[in-house]
Amino acid sequence: MFVCLINFVFYHQKLNKQQIFSLFVAMIGIACFAENKSISIIGFALATISGVFYAYYMVGMDHSSVRELNLFVFNFYISIINFLGVLVLGLFTHSFSIMSMKGYLLSLLIAIFVALIGGVLIQKGIYYLGASLTAILSTLEPITSIIVGIIFLNEGLTIQKIIGCSLVLVSTVILTKSQNKENEQKITI
Repeated sequence: MFVCLINFVFYHQKLNKQQIFSLFVAMIGIACFAENKSISIIGFALATISGVFYAYYMVGMDHSSVRELNLFVFNFYISIINFLGVLVLGLFTHSFSIMSMKGYLLSLLIAIFVALIGGVLIQKGIYYLGASLTAILSTLEPITSIIVGIIFLNEGLTIQKIIGCSLVLVSTVILTKSQNKENEQKITI
C-alpha cells in the first residue's frame, strides 16, 4: 500500500481498477493473519513505520540510479550499513550477547536466504516489474511464513488464516491477469 501511495504522490504513477481492487483484497487477507491476542499499539506503530521505510527502499530502487548497480554489490553495501547500524545500536543499548554455535549457524543461514537471496530476488523483481507490482506480489510472503510455521514450528492453521491465504491468492491472480492484459495491449499497439 505504501509503495503504491509513494509512487502515486511523488511519481504520478496510476493504478488501474484491477490493481486497486487487488491491493484492497490483499490488505484484507493480510489483516486475517493477525491474531487477536497479538494486537499491540506499539507493535502496530513499529510495523507501520517499518512498512513505510521498506516502501521507500523499494521505490528508491525503482526510481534511482541504484537500480543500475550490480545486485550483489548493492546488497553488500546494504549489509555493511545494516551491520554498522546494529553495532551502534548494540553498543548504545549494551545488548550484545554471546550465542551458541547453533545460534551463529542459524544466523548465517538467515543472512544467506533472507538478506542475500531474498534481497537480490526482490531487487530483480523491482527491476522487471516496478516497485508497485513487486510490492503487491510480495503479499505472497505471509503465505510462505504460515506454511513454514506449520511445518517447522508446529503452529496451528485456523479458518481465519485459510481465509487470509485465499484472499491473498485471489489478489495475486487478479493482479497477474491485469498485468497480462496490459502487456497484451502494449504488444498490439
